[in-house]
Amino acid sequence: YSVTGITAEGCKYSDTLRIIAVWPKPLVELGTDSTLCAGGSRMLVAGNHTSYLWQDGSTVPTYTVLDKGLYYVQVTDDHHCSATDTIDINTVSLPPSGFLKSVDSLCIYEQLRLSPRNSYQSYLWNIGAVSASIPVTTPGTYILEVTDSKGCTGSDTTLVVAKECLEGFFIPTAFTPNNDK
Repeated sequence: YSVTGITAEGCKYSDTLRIIAVWPKPLVELGTDSTLCAGGSRMLVAGNHTSYLWQDGSTVPTYTVLDKGLYYVQVTDDHHCSATDTIDINTVSLPPSGFLKSVDSLCIYEQLRLSPRNSYQSYLWNIGAVSASIPVTTPGTYILEVTDSKGCTGSDTTLVVAKECLEGFFIPTAFTPNNDK
């Protein structure tokens, strides 16, 4: 690029600037606008850059969100190029709860299938299973931790108790219709 200037007295001055590189803007992606789980937090990660400036003036690569609000960051790379991103945490959601029966019973010689009342994104039972339902053959306390579609995690407990159940039925060896012997 060249420029020429002429003063009011008619003096002429010229200069040339050579651009040898064009650097792209740094990439910063805080995610899509979303919800926060009640009582939880969310870590916003601005990536690997030279400097950071968050909406509250902090200058670290990550920011912990504890409540609803508009959050933004400006990042600068080692070529002095800057970029910004914003995320709106607009809803606080309650974690899943109350999705198991509080007490269930099991006949000693049978199998019971435990499952939550609703469907979720992921499941983790205290026995290590990760399926939506589990077969139970022994009484005890069973705990299920689930994660819903908003990323909120909750747990619930059911107590499985043993019960005595009749097995088969009784057929007398002899009878009379009028009850005489």
